Amino acid sequence: MIEKTKNTAYILVTVGILIGIFSLMLPTPPKNNFVAFNVNLGISLAMATFFLSAAYLFRRSLKDFTPKLKRAYFLMCSGITLFALAEIQLPVSILFGAQNNFVGLSILPVIFMLAIIVLFSGTRSLAQLFSVKNLTTSWLFGLVVFAVVAGIVTVLPHATFHGPEYKFDVENILIIFMATLLFMGAGQLLYVKRAASSLYANAFAWMFIALICIAGTGIIHFTFTMFVGDADWYKVYASAALLPSLFGIGGLCLVRSAYSFNLITQKVESAPGWTAHNFFGKPLQPRTQTATTSIDIVTYAANLASDIHAVDPTLDKLREVTAHLQPGQPIAPNDEATLLDIYLQIERYLLTQEKVRVFEKNALRQTIAQGLGLTASQPTFWTRLPV
Repeated sequence: MIEKTKNTAYILVTVGILIGIFSLMLPTPPKNNFVAFNVNLGISLAMATFFLSAAYLFRRSLKDFTPKLKRAYFLMCSGITLFALAEIQLPVSILFGAQNNFVGLSILPVIFMLAIIVLFSGTRSLAQLFSVKNLTTSWLFGLVVFAVVAGIVTVLPHATFHGPEYKFDVENILIIFMATLLFMGAGQLLYVKRAASSLYANAFAWMFIALICIAGTGIIHFTFTMFVGDADWYKVYASAALLPSLFGIGGLCLVRSAYSFNLITQKVESAPGWTAHNFFGKPLQPRTQTATTSIDIVTYAANLASDIHAVDPTLDKLREVTAHLQPGQPIAPNDEATLLDIYLQIERYLLTQEKVRVFEKNALRQTIAQGLGLTASQPTFWTRLPV
């Protein structure tokens, strides 16, 4: 299953790259050059494919999660999809000669704004699911920051722009709007990542990097327009090729996040959740392979909880057991009974109170047995579980 998910991700990324390469072979419209149109179209279509691929991978993995998490990811996937459509608007509108008419100047910016609002709504719903409540989740705070920064931007001196001043201001205000909400969304993901178990860390880490990359690209564009204006070299090379490429990197990070999200229901580590992990959720010191014990079973089950803090009080009893065990020392019968009781408490939490995933008892036990390779001959409490 894991290999199938990996192959699907590779295929989708390859398709995006091939679409981009094919776009380079299209005829260049009159009054346009190869870089401004073909390269921009190719990179934009590849980037859009990455975004749409991420949305697809996220959605195909949601069946084992709760309605609240499905809602959050549905919003994020919808925002990602709209963003992909918004980013290919320039080359497509050039192709059809619509860049300066009502569609190019009015409707398409609305799609862009809607994409950012929906994406932010998704990260906010995810944050609320993990009980994150601070300034990063406040619509009012975001609007105040946006209004203040946008007001400053409109009065700042800037480089030469060959066009109406309002068009220059509107474009920069849109960028500030995007950056404000996406940086806030990235902040929400950091708080969510801190609250979630290490099982979810990799997916949230790559999503955080993706949002930072997308928002940062907007800030780079804003900086260039303020200090360079619409100089030909910037419009032809940087704006048409460099910026979409950076968005494409953000799209690849989204695909990586979606791939990791798919693995949540397919692979679980048995290293304790309270051990040191890096930013991407990987243990800093890999656990050496030893015979599976009842401690491993409890640890594995605890790592299935999306919010490790919710089961942490129960794990205090596990720490009491491990505190007096020496390396290689067999687990005493009374400690085995304690570990069985700890497991049943964690199992009860997963079946009745887990906020993110949906578990069924037999399927849960099968997942744990399969993940740890449990057999009847192993000296654990597993064969003594009550039905």
